[in-house]
Amino acid sequence: MKKLAAVFDLDGTLLDTLCDLTASVNYATSLLGLPLHTQDEVRSMVGNGVSVLMQRALPSDKRHLHGKALALQRQYYAAHSEHTRPYKGIVALLQRLRQAGFRIIVNTNKDEDVAYALCRQLLAGLVDEVCGTVVGFPVKPAVVRLAPRIKDFAAMYCGDSDVDVMTAANAGIPCLSVTWGFRSEDYLLSHGAKSIARTPAQAEQAFLRFADEVNGSVVNK
Repeated sequence: MKKLAAVFDLDGTLLDTLCDLTASVNYATSLLGLPLHTQDEVRSMVGNGVSVLMQRALPSDKRHLHGKALALQRQYYAAHSEHTRPYKGIVALLQRLRQAGFRIIVNTNKDEDVAYALCRQLLAGLVDEVCGTVVGFPVKPAVVRLAPRIKDFAAMYCGDSDVDVMTAANAGIPCLSVTWGFRSEDYLLSHGAKSIARTPAQAEQAFLRFADEVNGSVVNK
């Protein structure tokens, strides 16, 4: 039997991080005397890592402040996750997939140390491996750090953005796009999504079907 892996994006897929991300962006911009952003504005900026997030948060004539803004955002965000929570149904989803034999891998453009801390705090015992942003390596949709982690597994990807669709394609694995995160279903479909889950329960069924296709009947189904 082939070993199974479920690869999940973090922000907007497993965890609702929007409130704390918005607060961290506004902490940085406010200290630099720049305009604040709404949650909807920040929602549209996320997906390509914190460096790109802060580029997008700065006015075009203030891009020279990117280094300072990024440092301030990271300083605040490392100390503030009080509003971050798993989406409803996520804990049960991960528990069920682990019971079905999946290795749970988080693949995120969040700084890896921050991602590890959030998984330990909010998804304790449910995540087997975290692959985040590390200095010197390209961020998603590049798969240079993910590929070695899944080379011995039959893997399926799950994420809420077009970046995740591209990441899965680059890894050569199927992608399940979810609609409870930072991008709408219409947006996902227009950016290449082929398979959609609107709830964690639907995501569970999609992963179990994938396991059936790979190995036949899944225990505890």
